[in-house]
Amino acid sequence: MVKTAPEAGIDLVGDGGTIRIVPGEGNWSECWLIGQGHHYLGCDDLEHLLRRFLARVIDDEGQTLGEIEGVAVRWVLTMPLEYFRLYANSGHADRILIWMDLQGKVIGTIKLTASGLVGWKQKIDEELTKLLKAADPTQPKGGQRGIGYLPTPRKTPAPDL
Repeated sequence: MVKTAPEAGIDLVGDGGTIRIVPGEGNWSECWLIGQGHHYLGCDDLEHLLRRFLARVIDDEGQTLGEIEGVAVRWVLTMPLEYFRLYANSGHADRILIWMDLQGKVIGTIKLTASGLVGWKQKIDEELTKLLKAADPTQPKGGQRGIGYLPTPRKTPAPDL
């Protein structure tokens, strides 16, 4: 059965595509790439996804690992279960985001201008603020929240290109 992208979610829009994060039960969220077809990228903790996008896409953290299609890139994240990887260029006002599948095939590219990055930052900050306000005080901070939970921030090694 082929999954189809939900109609609504947290949309991070750029030239060439949209990353749609669909919050689910217990902060687990589906992640989709929409625009060059619909690709289910996997699921992860909502806070982890938002913080990873904030640090690695907006704040330009990470070291350059190599080149993809002539673009010097650094690793941003790998989606658990489906193993789609996101890379971004660094050191420029504009951002190029490149999604690759497990076999190393590029499945989508999103371009963000400097103003697009500002829009992403505002959207991510807004969503993180909502998360903090809605946080369940009975849940432990930074520990296990359930089977499969990966604490934030997690240190995942960057895959080789």
